[in-house]
Amino acid sequence: MKSFLSISKNNTISSICIGKFDGVHLAHQSIFASMPKEDSLVLLILREKERFALTPNPQELISLPVYFLELEKIKDMGDKEFADFLLHFLPHLKSIVVGYDFLFGKNRSYTPRDLKKFFEVIIVPEVSLEGEAIHTQNIIEYLKNGKIERANAMLGRAYAISGEVIKGQGIGAKELVPTLNLVSKGYILPQSGVYATISEIEGVRYKSVSFLGHRFSTDGEFAIESHLLDTHLSQSPKNLKIYFYQKIRENQKFASLFELREQINQDILQAQKILDS
Repeated sequence: MKSFLSISKNNTISSICIGKFDGVHLAHQSIFASMPKEDSLVLLILREKERFALTPNPQELISLPVYFLELEKIKDMGDKEFADFLLHFLPHLKSIVVGYDFLFGKNRSYTPRDLKKFFEVIIVPEVSLEGEAIHTQNIIEYLKNGKIERANAMLGRAYAISGEVIKGQGIGAKELVPTLNLVSKGYILPQSGVYATISEIEGVRYKSVSFLGHRFSTDGEFAIESHLLDTHLSQSPKNLKIYFYQKIRENQKFASLFELREQINQDILQAQKILDS
């Protein structure tokens, strides 16, 4: 993402939406949908030292140009000071789109009504799913509790993590099933367990069953592993993206590798059934 402070003063941007957009979920998508397709951008406000997110790279999910701005730069501004700040970088700015709960400025004491003194302001109402408001924190709680289907419904997509493929223990292909081992940084991870997933490698998607958690039955280390269904790779890829669809079971400790292998075979059958439905 590009810094808002680096934007060219010769730009023709006339409309922006402002917010954290830390989930790019259905409620955020409704804000983006209210934006004109041309001469528009997304201004993403980042809090200091924010590390983990549902979308470490939001530009992948947002069709409009995305610029970030650190909250520290604007948190103590009054309404006119904030308006002047925006116009300094966007001299053609006419309209702003925000969510119903948008607050800004010192002590978060300013509302969209204050911005209406300077711009046309469109306020997008709350978006709910079956009576429950869609908020990033709600989605995080569903992920942490393994309720992937509910989280996905609020996101409007399958939750995904990505990262670098690393060498595993070396016993998967020999004693169990071959897996790709992933190191993922910057993402909020779902609850430990086994999941029906889709694994994407260089733009190609494969049905898979994935595990994340501590390997209680072997070395006890934390791992993220994905086994591709009905596919054999001749060599390990550099990167992997895993899309989560449904939790199959909790993480368990098995008395032997034989018992673990038998359970993995059952997991594979269950994942195949889920992904084929």
